[in-house]
Amino acid sequence: MRSTLLVLASCIVTACVSLSAATRPHYGGVLKIDVSAQLTRLEVPESSPSWQQQTVRDELLRMVYDRLTTFDNSGRLIPMLVSGWEHSPDFKRWTFALRKNIELHDGSALTAPDAVASLSQANPSWRTRSSGDSVVIESDAPLPELPEMLADTRNSIIVRRGQVTVGSGPFRVDTWQAGRLATFVAHDNCWQGRPYLDAIQLQMGQPYTEQLLQIESRQTDIAEVPIPYSPRLQQGGVRVEFSSPQDLYALLLAPAISKDSRLRDALSASIDRGAIENVFLQRHGSATAALLPQWITGYAALFPAARDLERAQQLRHDLGNLPTLNLAYDNSDPLARTIAERIALNSRDAGINLRPAPGDVSGQGNTHIRLLRIALPSGNAALDLDAIADQIGMSLSFSKDMTDAALFQAENQLLKSPPLIPLAHVSLGTAVSTRVRNWSTTPDGRWHVENLWVEGR
Repeated sequence: MRSTLLVLASCIVTACVSLSAATRPHYGGVLKIDVSAQLTRLEVPESSPSWQQQTVRDELLRMVYDRLTTFDNSGRLIPMLVSGWEHSPDFKRWTFALRKNIELHDGSALTAPDAVASLSQANPSWRTRSSGDSVVIESDAPLPELPEMLADTRNSIIVRRGQVTVGSGPFRVDTWQAGRLATFVAHDNCWQGRPYLDAIQLQMGQPYTEQLLQIESRQTDIAEVPIPYSPRLQQGGVRVEFSSPQDLYALLLAPAISKDSRLRDALSASIDRGAIENVFLQRHGSATAALLPQWITGYAALFPAARDLERAQQLRHDLGNLPTLNLAYDNSDPLARTIAERIALNSRDAGINLRPAPGDVSGQGNTHIRLLRIALPSGNAALDLDAIADQIGMSLSFSKDMTDAALFQAENQLLKSPPLIPLAHVSLGTAVSTRVRNWSTTPDGRWHVENLWVEGR
């Protein structure tokens, strides 16, 4: 009996040790990621990028290049490559103190002139110069949101050494096959500490159905999961993580049909956003009439989103004759077609005839109405509003005191010119294989690969 207990105790100790070893952070291994987007280059944005391209490029830029500032997981602005900053009373001159001893991927040290060269190319309207170990940015107009702006990936510090570009991020580019395959290797002397992974392999141009098969057969570790595909994966035991409601679905009316605001108001009032949330988004999103999600601003509920068919019908009656309008959607997005068809069905109840069809949603075509999916990059209200404005060809200027009231006013203005009709904010779905450890789903849905390690082959 005593010997049996000793053997049992030994087995329990061995199992505990094995379990502890399996879950303990360790270095090594290759993480495999599949994405649908195809990128020609990393440092140069695509012409009229899709939301898929924009989302993946932002993730890769964060892996390879750092910024002067960044946002933590709570959306709070914190220093990154700088130790602090100060500004003039009129917000027209800012000084950022660069951290010391930051090693780039080629082994050289990051200098203030390196940061100046990168920021000057990205923002030619700024007067950017170095002063000792500091970066000084001046402008003719006040820039009260400059520290937040510098956290955007478009202000990544990309250092050019001849024909080569290097950064200070946790990974560096090892190989790049445009639109097909990219590999990234760990930056051993990263100033924030070496990542656990040895390398990351990114397969581009993978259709969602192929990603589904790859994650089910354990041939990849991270895959994108459109909401319609998530039930199948979850029923099969695959781990699927969703962000907070993030990307914005919205209708954008062409100038030719938007001169009379009654059309926008009638169309908006006719849409059953609740059905879009419950049926198509499967509650992985939220119906909205606001541009920014509730978790970012806290005031999205102030924009009325409920269907008002009686008002829609009255407005439509007042408009008089109205031809059938074309509604273009992105055929590569599994959700876009069903949302477009539901909108056409709803609008018909109000007497507005829409013809949904796959088409060019970049604004190059002759479409009356476009169904857009706009990626919100940061979780910061001002930056995300600026991203929406940029997507629809507008620009925003922010006051020195960017209060919630000022943000609300800026968002309200953006809704009316040109006419935008928000529909829903949708969560980002990600499938994670069983061998990935320390995956943490943040509200913005970022990968945070620098914190991951993998088990087994």
